[in-house]
Formats: sequence, C-alpha cells, structure tokens
Amino acid sequence: MEVKLGRWSERLLLGMVSIVGVYAAVQLMASLRTILQPLLFAVFLVMWLLPASEGLKYCFLRFLCCRPRRETEEEEGIAERIAGCAAVTIVMAAVLACVLLVGFMVLQSVMEMHQHFSIYHKGAMDLVNDIHTLLAKLSESLHLGDATANKMTEDMVTGIQRGVLEVVTGFIADFSDTLVRGVLTLLYLLFWLCQPIPVHAAVDSLFRKYILMKTIANLCMGVSVGTLLYMLGVGMPWMFGLAAFLLNYIPEIGPLICTCLPLPIILLDSRNTVGRRLAIGLMYVVGCLLFKFVFGNVLELKLIEQDKKMRMHPVVVLFGVAFFGYVWGPTGMLLSVPLLALVKVVVLSSGTAIPTEVKHAVLVFLEGDPKAASRYCEMAPEYGSMDGQKLPA
Repeated sequence: MEVKLGRWSERLLLGMVSIVGVYAAVQLMASLRTILQPLLFAVFLVMWLLPASEGLKYCFLRFLCCRPRRETEEEEGIAERIAGCAAVTIVMAAVLACVLLVGFMVLQSVMEMHQHFSIYHKGAMDLVNDIHTLLAKLSESLHLGDATANKMTEDMVTGIQRGVLEVVTGFIADFSDTLVRGVLTLLYLLFWLCQPIPVHAAVDSLFRKYILMKTIANLCMGVSVGTLLYMLGVGMPWMFGLAAFLLNYIPEIGPLICTCLPLPIILLDSRNTVGRRLAIGLMYVVGCLLFKFVFGNVLELKLIEQDKKMRMHPVVVLFGVAFFGYVWGPTGMLLSVPLLALVKVVVLSSGTAIPTEVKHAVLVFLEGDPKAASRYCEMAPEYGSMDGQKLPA
C-alpha cells in the first residue's frame, strides 16, 4: 500500500512539475515574441526560397565550370562562392520585388479609395438612413418614441466611427514596429540563404511539403476570389485576391478574415442600390464558402493527407492556431500546422524515451481517430519502430 501511495505521489509531483514547466516555457516564448517573430517568419520564407537558391546556384556552377575538371580546389571554391552570391542576389531581388509589388498594390488601393471617397461616404449615409428608418418603425411598433430610435442610430454611428479610428490608429502606431521587424526578417533571410543552417532532413521535408501544398491551394483560392469580385463589379478585386492568397496560410481563421474584408466596400458602394449591395454581398459570401469547401476542405485536405504526418483533427488545428497565435502572434498562426506536425513526429519517433501508451494517446488526440496508431505502424519504418513495440489498434 505504501509503495502504491509512493508511486502515486511521484506521478502527481511529476505532473505538477510538468505543468509548471510548460506554463513557464509558454510565458517565456510569449515574452520573447518580438525577438522570435522575425526569425520564425524568416524560417518560413527560407523553407520556401532555399530550393530556388540552391537550384540557381547549381545552374551557375554548371555555367562557370564547363570544363570536366577544375585545375585547383581554390578555383572550385571561388566558383562556388560566385555562384552562391549570384543565386542569393537573384532570390533576394525577387523577394524585394514582391514586397514592392504588394506595397504598390496597397498604395493603388488606398488612392482608389480616396478617389471614390464620396461614393463610399454617400453609401454609408444611405445605410445609416435605412437603418434609422428601420429602427424608427421598430420603436413605433414598440411604442418607444422617435427619441429612442435617434439615440440608437447615433450610438451605432459613434461606435462604428470609434472602431474605425482605433483600427487606423493602431495600424499607424504599429507601422514603425512592423517595418523594423520586416528589415530584421530580410536580414535573417539574407544570411540564412548565404550560409544555410543545417536542418534535420525530416523537419526540412515536413515544412517544405506543407508550404508547397498550402501554396497550391492558396493560389487557387486567391485567383478565384479575385475573379469573383471582378465579375461582381467590386472595386480592388485583385487586391482582395492577394489578401485571400496570403491570409489563407493561417488555417481556419484566415479564410474567415478574407471573406469579411471586401464586405465594407460592397455595402458602402452607393453606385448600387441597397438591395443590390446586399445581393452582391450575399453572392460573394456564398462564393467564398464554396471556394473554402473546394480548395480548403477538398483539394488542400487531399494534398495534405498524402503525408500521414500532416493528419490532424480540425479542433486540434484550431487549438494550434489559437495557441501559437497567443505565443508568437500572426507568425505563430502561420506556422501552427507544421509545428504541430513537428511535435507529432518528435513525440512518436523511436528516439524519444516516451512510453508507447503515451505515444498512442498523443497520436489519437492529434488525429482524433482511435485507429490512428494502426495506420502509423505502416509508416513507422521511416522513423524507426516505436520502442520496438507495435501500437495497439
């Protein structure tokens, strides 16, 4: 009896220490968000751009070293350095060109909104008047009087104005900080491409496969959203298509944000009647839900499920987005799925001293399927068997 109590006390103490340790680690990572965000975003870009850099370097080496044999090792080193510098220069120039292109598109959108400000202002006033009329009828039916309807309308307009002002003020306040982080990210990216840090092959393959599959699905989503908005006659369609492409890297939450972004432009366009605005908005929302189902729940799911390490239950994915978003902000949301997959690989690999029962429980939790362990046995040889034991089905 005393032995059993001793074991339970040891397990309880170990559990409490683990909880405290995890909490302390999470708080430490959250406090280092400012430092880690540029590095993590650079990791995301490196996994995307490093294959292009290596391919260009190989092509330049073939061009510089046409002879079957080089005379000295010094010549070989010089040729390799020249090819590497040329490849990194081209890749960084492409990155800067993409950044400038996005900035130009944002600037064009802002100028277009400023040019059509009177149209959107009139549309906003039309909506306010329609809502005021609706509230007046509601107040009359409830015998509340016109003063109540006027106050409700004023409170609504004041709340919207305050919300818009807070968003604009927050964006301006964070602009300088975002600029500094962007420069730091580019520096990380430059030095990493010049001298790549060795990464475990399994981790490298995991991140690259995820980024490739996600990019294919996001490209389809962005083109479809931009085309739909263009056909509906909404302003700045390709800007919103680009936003859909970028935001869809954030699982589950990104598609919701990109669906909501064009709605103010649609609802405030006074060139259309209120009824037509609502109809366009409804068609756009339905179209986005359809695109999300086709590209997110069918195409992306089929692509990701080809790799068993990427299989996750949607609730676990959403929790990962929320957790890593709390720890590292938008960058954490961006990397949430590959980080969860990495945790899955590390925990279930044979090199870890974790009991098989715990590994089984983790696998079932991540995939949300009691039969996940039996499926994992098929891919176990790639990472080694799990402690030499076969998982229960």
